[in-house]
Amino acid sequence: MNATTPTKSTVYFRYQSHSVPFDQWISMLTVCLAPLVTHIVFGFAEPVLLSDRPPRWTDRLAQFNPITIIWRWYAIVYRRVRARARDRADMAASNAIFWNGSRWNGSEEMMLRSRNWVTKLPKKSRVAFISPSTLATVAMTLQGAGAITYIVQTGTSNWRAPGLALPNIFYPIAVLSFARLPASIWLSSRYGYDTSRKKKQCQTFKSSPEIKYDHVEPRYHLDCASELGDWSRVFQPSQTVRPAAAESRLKPPSTLGARLCTVIALLMTCFGCGGCAYVSVLAAGPRPFVIITGASSLVLRMLYFTLSVSGLCIFVFYILKGEASNTVVPCMNSLWYKGLNILIISLALTAFILSALETRIGPDGQATTYSIPPT
Repeated sequence: MNATTPTKSTVYFRYQSHSVPFDQWISMLTVCLAPLVTHIVFGFAEPVLLSDRPPRWTDRLAQFNPITIIWRWYAIVYRRVRARARDRADMAASNAIFWNGSRWNGSEEMMLRSRNWVTKLPKKSRVAFISPSTLATVAMTLQGAGAITYIVQTGTSNWRAPGLALPNIFYPIAVLSFARLPASIWLSSRYGYDTSRKKKQCQTFKSSPEIKYDHVEPRYHLDCASELGDWSRVFQPSQTVRPAAAESRLKPPSTLGARLCTVIALLMTCFGCGGCAYVSVLAAGPRPFVIITGASSLVLRMLYFTLSVSGLCIFVFYILKGEASNTVVPCMNSLWYKGLNILIISLALTAFILSALETRIGPDGQATTYSIPPT
């Protein structure tokens, strides 16, 4: 081992961003935040509030977690593969996320019930070739391609190499954009629901052949004039749609297409999340359990290790449990998932601050940090 190499774990910190010009700061911040903002804005599902009790801030945070976003994309594909005759109302309900006053709901039962309240439908049961959703998919895919190219070109197992500088810290988030591609032709925000008393329009929409549906048990066929505050009491877990109703819209999970979708999802999850977790710890030091790295690099590794391991466990557990039919990740309403969201956001914010302090502009004009140990 080199004489200059510490014999125990060491975390370095070097403040060197004081010489960065203002225009360079603006450029770096723009490049840094672009993948994160794009992933959140284009992956966010517009919520449908079925109660006068709005979601708490901790419930809102769960919507921005990459695990939540990617699960929704997968569930949309899974539901589309099982569809018997998908229409615009099914597409709208699959894209929406419903808040009933205490929980997020994206179940198949909600997909059926929501046909009673729809006021706006997508023009088609798939996204048009020229549409905001298509442009969003193209933009995210290009970002992902650029990010993965950079990561492959600069990737190294040399623990002495400089870590990711400020413009590049969220590049792994941009790579997640490829998960949007399978669901891209069914992603739309062109939907609307109304559960208030004033439902004159509702009667008109219910008479449309596109959303007319009578397979739900009469006691769950809610009247358009119901009180807004009643939804949280109406939607209890014990109330379910008759099996014949769900089967009329969706094929059973035992079909070949559904099983193939499940296998592909599990393989991609293990490959993607497992690979990210492995890379996060690969070059943290000269040997296992000896961490010698920079402060910003260490926090970034913690961030992506936490995100990848938690994503791997959540996806594998709930897919094998048979809960992929819900467009809301099943643990989204749990206390521990809310805690996970706060942890991920805290790590991301800490990594952003440390990277901003440790980044400098090199002689070649490129943003960089420093080699280990710093000289």
